[in-house]
Amino acid sequence: INASKLIGMHLTATPNTKLAAILKEKSILKQLKEAGFKVTGANAYSERYFKLVEDGELAHSASTYAIMAADIPFRMLDDLEKNNAVFMDITNDTLISYGVKIKKYSLKRSAKNLMKIVKNHDFTLYEYFLTDLYGHKRGTIKDIHRVLSHINKFTEYLIKNANLENEIIVISSDHGNIEDISHKSHTRNPVPLIIFSKEKFYLDFLNDRINSIADVTPAIVELLKE
Repeated sequence: INASKLIGMHLTATPNTKLAAILKEKSILKQLKEAGFKVTGANAYSERYFKLVEDGELAHSASTYAIMAADIPFRMLDDLEKNNAVFMDITNDTLISYGVKIKKYSLKRSAKNLMKIVKNHDFTLYEYFLTDLYGHKRGTIKDIHRVLSHINKFTEYLIKNANLENEIIVISSDHGNIEDISHKSHTRNPVPLIIFSKEKFYLDFLNDRINSIADVTPAIVELLKE
């Protein structure tokens, strides 16, 4: 779904009522679950997060709506402590800064935890958020260098833990911003789609069908149904 076209604008923050309704009907997690696939969101949530939403101080993200649309359980901090989830910053530093008593995880450990989840599901969604946060000038250049380094190393560990003959890693984003920190807004630069697989069929299938972000969901759904 080309959401911007359908709702008549480009949203720069969390989903409004119209976009939330689209996600409730068309999210990739819901589509795949209804097609008989085992799906999950790997992100760990905290009770604090849901309390902030309940109090109107925070709004649900698109990925949160996607999990709710599929009517699957949220992974919580208890799951994180048992290595059955990954927090949105990979290392748990944000949680620790909030006073949560949890260990800091290495990039390698979190990558292993994520791939353990992947191996037990047909489709796993994981969202990393700090690039968006710092791309909106809510951090320093040092912060940006750190998180980009984290993503590079985390991705490397994911690949090392994956069986790329039959597991596919797809990395994408909904917009650019971190590559141009002269302003707070989203950029209009093309967003890269990065696919890791050792199977040429999978690579060609996705590459042939994805030309924009609106193509990502239907291409993945079609591939899994092949």
